[in-house]
Amino acid sequence: MTDELVAFIRARLDEDQASAVAAGSGQRESDECRIEGVGFTIYDEGGHDADQARRIARFDPDRVIRAVEAKRQLLDIVKRSLPGYCDCEAYGHHGDAEDALRLLASEWSDHLGYQEAWRP
Repeated sequence: MTDELVAFIRARLDEDQASAVAAGSGQRESDECRIEGVGFTIYDEGGHDADQARRIARFDPDRVIRAVEAKRQLLDIVKRSLPGYCDCEAYGHHGDAEDALRLLASEWSDHLGYQEAWRP
């Protein structure tokens, strides 16, 4: 189960990064009525209010890419505590590592590939 869970998380991170890269990057500036970025502007008229526009901009591609990289590093750290990667059984860390993987995967619990057995 653990290898499958790690593969699921890596695949979702790859998708998140690809989506962020495709959306573009660059400094976002906001004011009362619009959010401007490199190659796009989100207006609060016609579908988004000012709060929604600020939220969209808050999760801009650069931030998503940083979050993906941080989660990949965390995944590597957790994986080193799993059976077959370290001699941690004497310390009982395997359960903690699997719990951490389940928490990481829970972000994508609405994905078709997510398994209920992974739910924390």
